[in-house]
Amino acid sequence: MGWNGMLIQEQVYVEVSQSLTFPQVEKEHLYNFLTLAKEDEIEAVQMLRQWIQ
Repeated sequence: MGWNGMLIQEQVYVEVSQSLTFPQVEKEHLYNFLTLAKEDEIEAVQMLRQWIQ
């Protein structure tokens, strides 16, 4: 499925479950947001704003 969070450790890529930029956001939540944003960007932004509050 789509995006894979990858990080280089000792010159080898390893998959990570969280973004280094947004460590509080689990990979599955990011997948769901990106999928929704592709279908309905306005709804995705509204849901993101609600989640942030």
